[in-house]
Amino acid sequence: MNITIIVPVYHEEGNIRKLLAQISTHVKNSHEIVIVYEDPDDPTIPVIKKHFSLRNILLLKSTRKTGKGLTSAIKNGISHARGKTIVFVMADLSDNIEQIDTMYDLITVDKYDIVCASRYMKGGKRIGGPYLKTLLSKTAGLSLFYLFQVPTHDATNSFKMYRANLLKQLSIESTGGFEFSLELILKALRRKSTVTEIPTLWRDRESGSSNFRFFTWLPQYISWYLRFFQFYIPLSRTIILSAILLALFVFSVYLFFLSKSVFGGDSGDLLSAIAVNGVPHPSGYPLYTMIGILLGVLPFSASLAWKVGLGSAFFSAITVSIVYMIVFRIWRNRLYALITALSLALIFPYWLYAEVTEVIALHHFFLALLFFLALLYRQTKERTYLYLLAVATGISLTNNQTILLFFPSILLLVAPTFVRSKYKVRSMLSSLFLLIVGLLPYLYIPIAASFKPPINWNNPVTLQNFLNLILRRDYGWGAVTVVDWKIRQFVLENYFSYVHAELPLIAALSIITGVISGIIRGKDKVVFAALLMAFFLLGPFFFWYGASPTYEVFSDGSREKFYASSIFFLVLLLPYGIDVVHTLTKNLLSRVVMDKTRLYYYQMIIVAFFLLIPLLLFSKNSKLLRLGDSVRIPEVYARELLTSLPKNSILIAKHDNSLFPLWYMQYAESVRKDVFVVLPPEIVRLADSGRLSMTPRTITTALPSGNTDDTRLNRVALQLNAPVFISQGDYHGMVRKNTVIFYPYGIVLKYAGEKEQTMSEETFLKNQKTLLVSFSQPHTLLPPEKRERLWLLHNFPTFYSRGYEYTGYFLMYAYHDFVLAQQYFQKAIEVDPENHEAYEGLGIAYFKQKQMQKASEAFLRAVDIEPLNTNAYYLLYKTQVSLGKKESVKGLEAFFRRYHEIYKNFVYENTSVKLP
Repeated sequence: MNITIIVPVYHEEGNIRKLLAQISTHVKNSHEIVIVYEDPDDPTIPVIKKHFSLRNILLLKSTRKTGKGLTSAIKNGISHARGKTIVFVMADLSDNIEQIDTMYDLITVDKYDIVCASRYMKGGKRIGGPYLKTLLSKTAGLSLFYLFQVPTHDATNSFKMYRANLLKQLSIESTGGFEFSLELILKALRRKSTVTEIPTLWRDRESGSSNFRFFTWLPQYISWYLRFFQFYIPLSRTIILSAILLALFVFSVYLFFLSKSVFGGDSGDLLSAIAVNGVPHPSGYPLYTMIGILLGVLPFSASLAWKVGLGSAFFSAITVSIVYMIVFRIWRNRLYALITALSLALIFPYWLYAEVTEVIALHHFFLALLFFLALLYRQTKERTYLYLLAVATGISLTNNQTILLFFPSILLLVAPTFVRSKYKVRSMLSSLFLLIVGLLPYLYIPIAASFKPPINWNNPVTLQNFLNLILRRDYGWGAVTVVDWKIRQFVLENYFSYVHAELPLIAALSIITGVISGIIRGKDKVVFAALLMAFFLLGPFFFWYGASPTYEVFSDGSREKFYASSIFFLVLLLPYGIDVVHTLTKNLLSRVVMDKTRLYYYQMIIVAFFLLIPLLLFSKNSKLLRLGDSVRIPEVYARELLTSLPKNSILIAKHDNSLFPLWYMQYAESVRKDVFVVLPPEIVRLADSGRLSMTPRTITTALPSGNTDDTRLNRVALQLNAPVFISQGDYHGMVRKNTVIFYPYGIVLKYAGEKEQTMSEETFLKNQKTLLVSFSQPHTLLPPEKRERLWLLHNFPTFYSRGYEYTGYFLMYAYHDFVLAQQYFQKAIEVDPENHEAYEGLGIAYFKQKQMQKASEAFLRAVDIEPLNTNAYYLLYKTQVSLGKKESVKGLEAFFRRYHEIYKNFVYENTSVKLP
């Protein structure tokens, strides 16, 4: 007997006759048909007995002993099979019976152990069937084929032929349904069995009802699917399950704290690009944008910020689980792995970017994934991991290009194993090809740009513009000029101060101890060196190279997301310190405690003490990072500002942190889309040259280059039939030669028309007071303790304070009312005690009232808040001259000389300002 065909049946009276006829017609090899049923009254059986000779048909009834259900029927059939090969056929006519002889030839002639009929390989096809079932089976089959090189595209299909002696050795553990097919292929691969596949046509049943119980059997499918990971990724099922549970726990924590609104920094730009299927700022971030677009269409009611933020929480949680597996692979200690993973999950910069819309969470995911794959390749020498590493490397470059600094560590891990490989050339070419494949998300950029979305940085429809965008030619990579060593020293000191502040003392001491131990007696010095190199390149080196002279808190916030990348690897050094304590404990206690079990538990208790690290981190950071509805100041600021403007206004936003929330409210929340929000003049010049296009509606042709910003923008206001406003404007240029250029309008500045040129002080104040009252008080939107730590939100109170500050300056410049101006400056300082420009204005008001001591104190406070405020330094110099303080005057003159020497590219040629 060559072939045994096993057919489980349950009420298939409408199909069985046609199936048996097909077998009789198309199967030419000697065969038997084993039909297994469990219901004695099944109407299928009389049909068989009536229409077919039973000489090659064996009817088997499932009993209490053999068990009931599909897998029990399959096992019962196998136990009675007499053929050299066994094939499973479903009675619903879905399988292509004509291929059975071909499958038999492949086993007997070509010596394969298993032949799989594949619906998802080239030439195969699936017709009909539930969409969700099709999607999941196709995803499972293709992912196993491409991830682990399982030699079939369709591992879930039950239509397979097996060599009988092999199949009878593969015990079936499954108790549900068709997941037995996954189980058998996995167990066969474990035995090094040979497997091939042929394309097949599969059709959904035409009569009868399906017995496929999707939601009942799904957990069993998932269980066996995950066992492929266990087989190909050399970790026990317990470790993988622990990693999954850890990810679920961390994700639930992140979900509870998740921000429901737009955050500071780049968040608004990314969300706006996602909302309009556009292109965000350089380097374009295509992978993140595409993921955000998919998250944005999730079928439940929530803000776009919250939906996209789910991605940050998800990828951060998955990263924590990967870190857990990395540490276990290195140390083979679950407690080390748990302490390290939880410490990473709860440290401030990592936790922060798990709660908000930013590319950094996905960046961390790739850092962990690349390291894990490189580690697995180093330890197992399996080329599968090298190929996965190659494609993941390419994909990672489409998210955040600072990952380039991590590549030396990856090469350090991979190179020794690769050099010793027998297939170096083949592996190199395959890896290069897969790396290029990983770069395919970049195709999103020109495709999206071709539709001319409102957010379309660099308009990358040409190769030149595309390269400008992805290579950041307009944004740069680090410091914009050569900077003094003292500036670099200052930036590095800030970085190490940050690390010291965020790490609990016990963690810092453990890491320092671990680094020393790793250098002296490291367990695997190459892995240790790779971790240390990653920390150095993504941390100290990156900040030394990109040092820029700024003391602004917002700039600290911009750097903070990069702090997180280096701290990521610093935390991975934590187990080295824990192991030192563990080893010392073992050596000391072994002299006193003789019982090995008791000694083991004592050691574990001492190691468990390090769980104090994540507990301390949670206690410290949980209140600050409970974002939810409590941190809404960017959204409220943007909504209130847009609402305050007249219809069809033009608003020129001169600060990213002001501009991006405005875009978000317009494009994601549809608030005041009639207001045309444009970029500051510096970037508008790029639009004139064709290198940047932010919107189909453009005013850039009205901005000739070569003139001052005020002149160019004033010409725009004159040429366009629309009110023009500017945020974060030049308050010293509001009035020139007794002509009003622009004047305060709420918390922004408005370009003055003919009527406004001669506006009385009384009219101005009446209108301005009405506008200012309509704005919220920032301390109610951003509690002081959160402002102190959430640096990317730090300058939003300043944006609100600007309304009072601008009013004070205008009162001085336009009306020479220094007494009333003083009151508005004081109100600006009350709204934002860190508004150094308000202190500068207050100092001028005092100066003009001959109150030199108070003026000096105000200017000193201004430079104390912002040491790069050259105007305040100049005014302080003038004040000290008036007070006759010679030593102070000499010191300031020396400062100016040194200041120009160090910062010459960051200040105006004339640091002075004209007093009103």
